[in-house]
Amino acid sequence: MKVLLIFAVLCIMSIESTEIHKYIVDKWSSLMQPHKEFCIKESNVDPEHVHQMLRKGYKLDVPQFHEYMRCMYVKLGMLSEEGEFQELEILKKADYLNYNLLKKCIKQATHEKNHSKKSYKLCECVIKGLEDPCSYTV
Repeated sequence: MKVLLIFAVLCIMSIESTEIHKYIVDKWSSLMQPHKEFCIKESNVDPEHVHQMLRKGYKLDVPQFHEYMRCMYVKLGMLSEEGEFQELEILKKADYLNYNLLKKCIKQATHEKNHSKKSYKLCECVIKGLEDPCSYTV
């Protein structure tokens, strides 16, 4: 019985601790800040969804959020106008990212033809990967 209780507590703790590491949140916030207002207007996304993405790893699978991520990646030089991810630029700016995680996420997103959806798929995969401390360095 004690083993089950300990296991349950550990499971609950792991669910509660899925927030993204503060260094990553701060780094991403500083990268986004110069373009945040423009991309929010451009995409018509709810600013609270952007805030939740940063703080809680929240992902919203709707066209406005997809477009917000596309806008942000283009403004940051991480996605070309032709829809190609710029791996070196991503690694340079997101210095916490593990190369293997980035390659995996690009591979998952590449099949998308729509640049906004493709951007969202990359974001979704990276956020999921960042929930595992082995996937990044701080």
